[in-house]
Amino acid sequence: MILNEYETIIRFLKYTGLPSIGISVFWIYIIYKIYQEPEKLEKWASILNRLLSWVSIEYEKRGVAGDIQADIRKTSRLINSQVPKEILPYGIKIK
Repeated sequence: MILNEYETIIRFLKYTGLPSIGISVFWIYIIYKIYQEPEKLEKWASILNRLLSWVSIEYEKRGVAGDIQADIRKTSRLINSQVPKEILPYGIKIK
């Protein structure tokens, strides 16, 4: 039985487990980026909540709160990077 190149590559990848390693590396990278810049995740969550705002008023409130919180977190990170001592060391929770 002769295998074409595509089938050979697929069998090699399944045998070595490279797809699962690639998926694991991808998720580790995503988690690392979320840890480094959580305001981007908050911004995307606020966009999603605003898209769902037609369901209930709670989604709209969450969208606005998340947007404000992401902006505050980004600004506080910027301020803290420009001064020697942290001015805003703690996060802010918007309700």
